[in-house]
Amino acid sequence: AYRELSAELDRLGPSAYADLCYLHFPSDDNLPAWRALERLSGEGRCRQLGLSNFGQEEIQHILTNSRLRPVALQIQFSIYEPPTEALLAWLRQQHIAVVAAASLNPSATANLNPMKDPHVLRIAASHGRSASQVLLRWLLHRGAAVLPRSRRAEHIVENSRLLDFALSPDEIGLVNGVATLVHSSKRGIVKPAGNHDIFKIAK
Repeated sequence: AYRELSAELDRLGPSAYADLCYLHFPSDDNLPAWRALERLSGEGRCRQLGLSNFGQEEIQHILTNSRLRPVALQIQFSIYEPPTEALLAWLRQQHIAVVAAASLNPSATANLNPMKDPHVLRIAASHGRSASQVLLRWLLHRGAAVLPRSRRAEHIVENSRLLDFALSPDEIGLVNGVATLVHSSKRGIVKPAGNHDIFKIAK
């Protein structure tokens, strides 16, 4: 694992380093790859280490058995596929930052792209903003870091303009509740667990 990771950095240049190196997917044994990242960190080639797509138990195993702690967790975080509040609270306790991935174009169970969701569009119209700006601002309100990117310069600029407006508590609650429309059953069982039943599914 160390040789592969080192070779990846070498392709960027003989003195190349990364500000943040992720262990991208969990495996049956994550410790050898994590220790390879720790070695690269000791050499100054990875400034900080993070995890991607790991669950709480897998993260705890790394925390218990490693020398360096992950500083970030990159996970899918969209209005249709949000992480549980329990996980977000635990990550805050562990001082692990959440980096949102697949937020604007998630591979979710819903057939509708989040940027076309009518709840999002209504909020966007009330603020004079785009749907992508509303979705990314919602993530910031939820405590996640966002990495706006696009092949088009105007979209990069647009998606970086997130700090000059804010969503109201009611708007945040409305967006939070969209996931319940995707995952809840007709039997009055609200999913994801812990989500506020803003659409009165349980009644």
